[in-house]
Parts: sequence; C-alpha cells; structure tokens
Amino acid sequence: FNKYLSEKKINNKKFEKEKFILFIDTAIFDHPENFYQNKKVNNALINKYYHDLKLFLSNLYMATNLKIYISLHPRTSKTYKNKVKKIFKNQHFKIVHGHTSIYIKNCKLVINHTSSAIQFAILWFKPVVFYYHKLQEEREKQYAKALAKEIKSNCYDISSNNFYNFKKIFKI
Repeated sequence: FNKYLSEKKINNKKFEKEKFILFIDTAIFDHPENFYQNKKVNNALINKYYHDLKLFLSNLYMATNLKIYISLHPRTSKTYKNKVKKIFKNQHFKIVHGHTSIYIKNCKLVINHTSSAIQFAILWFKPVVFYYHKLQEEREKQYAKALAKEIKSNCYDISSNNFYNFKKIFKI
C-alpha cells in the first residue's frame, strides 16, 4: 500500500501519450518457487500454453489496436526472459521488466492470471481480465476464477481460442 501511495504522487510523462494493455506474466513454468516444489513440466504443455496465450493477446491487439505490454515476473531468469522475447517478438508486443505497479497505473486494461500485483489494478480502478489454460492444474484454474468472481471480472479459458468481442467485453 505504501508503494501505491508513493506512486500516487508521481506523474510519469512517458506514459501520457501511450495507450496500452498490460499483461502481468507470472512465469507459470519458470517461477522460482517451482524449483523448490520439484515441479516437472511437460514441454508440450508449455508450447501449447504459449501458443494459445500469444493467439489470445494477438486477438486482443487486433480488436483494440492497443499495444500489449508484457510485464515479466520480478524474479524472472535471464533464460526465461529471452524465451518470452523470442515468443512475443512481434511489433505489437513490448516486454518490460520491473515497475509493474507504474505500468498498471498507466494502462487501459490489465490481463492477469494470479499475480499479487492485481492489488495495484484494484487500487487504480483498472479493468482486469483473468485467464487460465485448460491444461493447468485444476486448483490454478479455480484460483483464477475465484479472483475474477471476487472483483466481478471476467475469466477466460485462453485454450478455447474463441474470438471474443473484446471491445464490447472490456469497454476499452
């Protein structure tokens, strides 16, 4: 909350002309805690997840014409960062690292899985959309759905590849 209060006073001119959507990356398959939990992840699952995520975000870009900023997890490894840059190398994506709360403050919409940074979107009254993938563990899907329900938001299965009417849904 102190971070929110200190950033409330900051007026960042850099963002005044930029209109963008912020995707908060949680490093689902490269999260530092996965190492300690001895989680093994299937590469086919990882590839399918990123394919569907890229399709979802690309469709969102096409519908809104707003650049998609991907805010990496603060403890992202260099290997993971390079992988994400390679996957999202398109010109309508921009990879950012650090200062997630400031990006949230200045974005038009937040796309979130289960990041704790969602608190800033709530404090800044930003519209939030949650997502999950059908190949994720059931508890992860239920957690994303519960967060969305709690703040009266939408939660989407990005693996369904439905082409939603994003402008109508998000009122951007």
